[in-house]
Amino acid sequence: RGVPGVPRTVSGVAGDSRVSVSWVAPASDGGAPISGYAVTSTPGGKSCTTAGALTCEVTGLTNGAGYTFTVVATNSAGTSAASAASAVVTPRTTPGAPTGLVATAGDRSASVAFVAPGSDGGAAVSNYEVSVDNGATWVARDPASVASPVVIGGLTNGVAYQVKLRAVNAAGPGAPSVAVAVTPRGVPGVPRTVSGVAGDSR
Repeated sequence: RGVPGVPRTVSGVAGDSRVSVSWVAPASDGGAPISGYAVTSTPGGKSCTTAGALTCEVTGLTNGAGYTFTVVATNSAGTSAASAASAVVTPRTTPGAPTGLVATAGDRSASVAFVAPGSDGGAAVSNYEVSVDNGATWVARDPASVASPVVIGGLTNGVAYQVKLRAVNAAGPGAPSVAVAVTPRGVPGVPRTVSGVAGDSR
């Protein structure tokens, strides 16, 4: 018997400070059952092992950094050569919360200035979602934009709204901001049915 063949088709799915790595078993077990696999990251040399499953999770990675992964198989005769490296995978998590919200009332609208999150979670912020009911429901900014301020339309003048924002990246929506209150308002309507009664010079 000999060592196993090389594991094949290594790929990874990004998570928060981790990557779930999967592969296809070697074409040959070398004549003895495969007893385990070991995965190694580049850079960093982080690893994980499995007794026979074709997936394992490498943890302790840095969000926003790119990694490739190789896999070796082991049987009673020894350890295979390393597989071809996976494509680059970048661990990530959702963004932090926007801060510094300042709301300015408009006519059936509000403009909300904000400061972008201190952390993008390892993936660029691509859009923001808005809630006008203190986080009960959320609507994505359309068209997508990461610029401040966010302009919210379709509101009712005289109604108080509790507005929150949250940033979105490839991992999903992040933590919500603290709520800021705003009450849209407009100018009065036009006076109606104007009439006059004559007097002395008035």
